[in-house]
Amino acid sequence: MVKYKDQNIIYTLTYGGYATKKQKIVVLVVPNIFVILGTIIFILMLIYKEHNAWLGLIISLIGIIALIHIIYALNKETKQDKEICIWINDEDLIKTTAKSWQYGSNYSTFITSYKFGIEFNVNGNVIKKVSLNFDGFYKSIKNKEIEILYSPKYDEVMILD
Repeated sequence: MVKYKDQNIIYTLTYGGYATKKQKIVVLVVPNIFVILGTIIFILMLIYKEHNAWLGLIISLIGIIALIHIIYALNKETKQDKEICIWINDEDLIKTTAKSWQYGSNYSTFITSYKFGIEFNVNGNVIKKVSLNFDGFYKSIKNKEIEILYSPKYDEVMILD
């Protein structure tokens, strides 16, 4: 997560939001538990000559596959953080307040995700920007005035906590 002065950038209209530290810990711990538990089951079943020893190996492989995906996502987030750091070093960076509005919604069986817009003023001109992705973040800013950073050079909007 990128910081701007004493605030965190929690969302960008280009990349979306960030996972919290708790979410990242859970996402990293659970696959490791699968790997460790699966390996222990596999070794114990081999020692006791059980016919289902492959079950432990399969559990371990599931954990390893999940870890590979998680490492990829964390690497991608790190690259995005570097780009966001470039945005916030824009000489003409503007910190202002904005209003959000719902642009569209996507209904699935369990979750409703939203695409939303941000409207703000810069030098008397109204600027409207729309998020690129559907996600649940809009619910946390709906009907609230939010603080944003706007980089005119890169035409990027970043939402602050």
